[in-house]
Amino acid sequence: MEDAPYQELLEKAKVDYGALQAKLGACIKEQAQLEKRITDVKQTIVALSKMLGEEFVEEDALGLTDAIRMAFRTQPSQALTPTGLKDRLEQLGFDTGKYGNVMASVHSIINRLAARGEIKHTGTIGGADKPAYIWTGNIAADRAFGMTPRERFKQAHDAKRVREGQHPVHNLRNRTPK
Repeated sequence: MEDAPYQELLEKAKVDYGALQAKLGACIKEQAQLEKRITDVKQTIVALSKMLGEEFVEEDALGLTDAIRMAFRTQPSQALTPTGLKDRLEQLGFDTGKYGNVMASVHSIINRLAARGEIKHTGTIGGADKPAYIWTGNIAADRAFGMTPRERFKQAHDAKRVREGQHPVHNLRNRTPK
């Protein structure tokens, strides 16, 4: 039996595999850059809204877990303590005041994300030996529920707009025929 055709196929498959891995790496890098840019623009919107006395409520549809993911993902190389994470959420414009004991929720979510491998404990920070965590970049963990955080946000945001009668589908249903 001649192995040359199989060897040729194997070599081609290895080259294809390497190219696909490189393309995936570039896509992940681009995703991180886009998320950073989105966060920067959102912070600008939050600051301008406050300056103009307007309320910016886009994050209302974003749950605390996804907001915490966003806080880690937008600073992937910076370790965050639970208190630092709360401060980062507020920098991003997330209303932590609507939670009775936000720190208890933050600690629970940190434990859950660490168990899933989305973040990892990196030691302690500061004189009080506060535990610190860092984003792992575990994309598979992001997709555990079949939707990206952004897709879950959009779904929740659309549902909120329907409830409030602001969604285009809702407006079509209530339109009177001519």
